[in-house]
Amino acid sequence: MDQPDRLLIWLATAAYFLAVVYAAVRLFNRRPHARSITYPIIVTGFLLQTAGLYLRGLEIGACPLGNSFEIIQFVLWSTIFLFLIVGPVFRVTLLGTASAAFVSVVGIVSLLMPGWDRPHTAKLFGGDPLIEFHAALSVFSYGIFGLLASVAALYLLQYYALEKKWKSRVFYFLPSIVKVDNLARRLLPTGLVILTFAFASGLLVWFEDAWSELHMKLLAVFVLWIGYGAVWTLRQRDRISPQRAAVTFLALYVFALFSLWPVKSSHDLGEFAETTSQSPVILSK
Repeated sequence: MDQPDRLLIWLATAAYFLAVVYAAVRLFNRRPHARSITYPIIVTGFLLQTAGLYLRGLEIGACPLGNSFEIIQFVLWSTIFLFLIVGPVFRVTLLGTASAAFVSVVGIVSLLMPGWDRPHTAKLFGGDPLIEFHAALSVFSYGIFGLLASVAALYLLQYYALEKKWKSRVFYFLPSIVKVDNLARRLLPTGLVILTFAFASGLLVWFEDAWSELHMKLLAVFVLWIGYGAVWTLRQRDRISPQRAAVTFLALYVFALFSLWPVKSSHDLGEFAETTSQSPVILSK
């Protein structure tokens, strides 16, 4: 493998997957989750992924957000980063395993899709710091919502285990449903605040016509902002049950991942517009 940045990201993904396998073996043997082993494995994966993204950033001379592979890896990196901060505070059992499972699956898919890592030589976002600020905030908020989706999955698993009265001892190792719901209540406004700043900075760029081709991107962010904002409002007024909110969090995050494609298409349109404005002779052929 001749790309050290991709090699480091492969190793990081392998570390996350190892954490999942270790947790699965412990659960299969009906042994409690060992945070003292899982956490260092995830930290190792995080450091490897950070090094890989850092090398990619040095190579392109900007924050690595230029193609689908880089955007997805940045979202996954943000998810693990937030887990490393939130996990020790709330001590939610298996949250690290759920996050590592999500990151390893999506990470492997992104690594196996060579078309997603298309080289890009043009300077990202035209060198406008406001656009890079907007892009970084947007992707970071997606990382928060990725962690929120992991929490929602744990909540639904525990909820249905209690409702169906499943007897498996595995469910005894799951976090308290109240603790998971409290964590979701804290993550939602945090992600919403970051997404609000991202949307506001995107509007400033759009009104200045510096990024007018990216209306699809702003539309996707606006839909997410409305969706998460509606759930937050309903939860504040106790007008939506925790389980319905959890299902909504998962649905919104699936939409967020698919919205990365309009983002990428819009970026391509921007590059195309820049190219055509600089090479009229080529177009005439």
